[in-house]
Amino acid sequence: MAQMSKEMMDLINSVPCCYLATASKDGVPNVVPAGSTTAVSPDTIIIANVFLVKTLQNLKENPKAAVVVSSASPSKAEVSVEKLVQVTGGQIKGSVTLLDSGDMHEQMKGVMARLLGAATVGMLKTTVVLKVEEIYSITPGPEAGKRIA
Repeated sequence: MAQMSKEMMDLINSVPCCYLATASKDGVPNVVPAGSTTAVSPDTIIIANVFLVKTLQNLKENPKAAVVVSSASPSKAEVSVEKLVQVTGGQIKGSVTLLDSGDMHEQMKGVMARLLGAATVGMLKTTVVLKVEEIYSITPGPEAGKRIA
């Protein structure tokens, strides 16, 4: 199993949104924004299932997924090579389990309450738990796409 660095975990836990990629049993891809993505340990990411209809179906058929996280990109008006190479991030791939009870599910309820308010906790259907297996750099430049863990 691969492990996320402290910097990768901090990035996941600080950005407003990561992206969760899944595929159906037939290989049809699906990518959705996931605002509740939380790195809870170097080898585990949790995500709230509130509105994940197609994603949830994909995960039931094919329990492999990827999470993409990146620091803020420059605006199109400010873009330059120098600014682009300052963007950091990763693509984290792994196997998923779906929980509707237990410690991780309770932890996600706490995340939702803290981020979105206590009233949102009742919207949580399941907690997506991704066990990290591989991590790739998405930082622009010669290291882009390189496996980092």
